[in-house]
Amino acid sequence: MVIMTTDVELKSKSQITRKPVILVALLVVIVLSLLLAVFIFMMDSDVASLDGVIHVSNEKELVKAVTNVAEPTIIILNENIVLTKSLVIPALSEITLTSSNDANNFFKLIGADGQDTITVTDNGVLRLDSIIVTHVNGAKGSGVTVSSGGKLIMSGGEISGNVGLHGGGVNVGSGSFSMLGGVISGNTADDKGGGVYVGDGPFSDLLSGSFSMLGGKISGNSAGVGGGVFLENGFFSTSGGEITNNLARAGGGVYAYGSFSMSGDVVIDNNKASQTGGGVYMHNGPFELFGGKISNNTAIVGGGVCNYGNFTMTGGMIANNTADDKGGGVFSGQAFSNLPADVFVSGLFNMSDGVITNNTAPYGGGIHYYGTFNRLGGMITNNMSTSGGNEVSRESDTYNR
Repeated sequence: MVIMTTDVELKSKSQITRKPVILVALLVVIVLSLLLAVFIFMMDSDVASLDGVIHVSNEKELVKAVTNVAEPTIIILNENIVLTKSLVIPALSEITLTSSNDANNFFKLIGADGQDTITVTDNGVLRLDSIIVTHVNGAKGSGVTVSSGGKLIMSGGEISGNVGLHGGGVNVGSGSFSMLGGVISGNTADDKGGGVYVGDGPFSDLLSGSFSMLGGKISGNSAGVGGGVFLENGFFSTSGGEITNNLARAGGGVYAYGSFSMSGDVVIDNNKASQTGGGVYMHNGPFELFGGKISNNTAIVGGGVCNYGNFTMTGGMIANNTADDKGGGVFSGQAFSNLPADVFVSGLFNMSDGVITNNTAPYGGGIHYYGTFNRLGGMITNNMSTSGGNEVSRESDTYNR
């Protein structure tokens, strides 16, 4: 039996066969159109973003990326970027600034004259890694300013070549700054804190800034007082890293009013004060030395440490410092205070452990003090004085041992 197929049946079968093919083709066209639209949008957009990572190449792209963040975001500089105003890290944002350049040649974020390069606002978080925050030579402005409640975390990169009134490199109000790595160098403060300034916020009795240094290097900075770090109030603790080769009139390495503590393997080395406190100048608040080393610093008074507050040494080493007058290792003396009345306040120095050695001064190669010196332990040895008191000399008051 022969089955005959008509033309109508053949056409019907052909149409049925084509329908799936046509549907597939339509789907392909739709998908390609969507991909093309996305590509065009990305090309037309000011920034290229993928999974919380944004690449930027100019100020317009950078500002847009920072302003529009809604989640923790990494912003990568693809070129040096020159700013016309301070880059503001918004409240409640969390931003990481880094660069795509290699480790030996980071891209730069260059601040405008008269403007801080970066400002971290209330409750904003900025992480710095692998960029250089700077100004052109001759321009004014701090590198990073951290406002009340803001947070700066530095794990790499560099803050250098900035000039401010307070805090040439970093100016911390009542926010916080954690330094895990990187370099703060070659910054200048006309008044306080060439490298880092830690001060007060709008309510100084309630809010104070804090600085925690676990690593990195603060080097080659200068200021009127506090060449490396100036602590106006609040807290500064350091357990790692280096504070070296800084210069000031007082407190070549660190000048502190607030609470300052040293531990771990931190080094304060080769700083210079033209008057007092080559390594550390403690004006008021407590200074606790648990570990680390204060060495090779110079000043007229207090080559290693000049203490006008409350200094407690339970570890660490003060070695190879030089004073042109008194206290090669430590000078613990009197400071004039007009609160609550015009009086001289004598410093207090308690030593229970640690080593003070190989320091030099005309008076008190190791220690020269007014006020009270309580020695419960530790070593004071091999210090040298040309006029009296190789290890310890005193003006007056009490030496308990």
